[in-house]
Amino acid sequence: MSKETIKLPAVIQSFINATNDHDSNAFINTFADNALVNDIARNFWGKDSINKWGNKEIIDVKVTFEPHEIIEHYGDFIIPG
Repeated sequence: MSKETIKLPAVIQSFINATNDHDSNAFINTFADNALVNDIARNFWGKDSINKWGNKEIIDVKVTFEPHEIIEHYGDFIIPG
């Protein structure tokens, strides 16, 4: 069985690139103004809250993200960690 290559939407690829580049501005610009991030049962609503969380827990500590599996399910993209 061959693995199908899934092309990620531009915004998801931009999020991955910004995370790996540790680029705070590019990172936050991948989110809508009213976005919600749920991280280990903690909710961060809106860009201001997400930006504070992202800088502290993603950008400043140099988290990187390399998807090893991508699943498209009815238009949603799942990237298991």
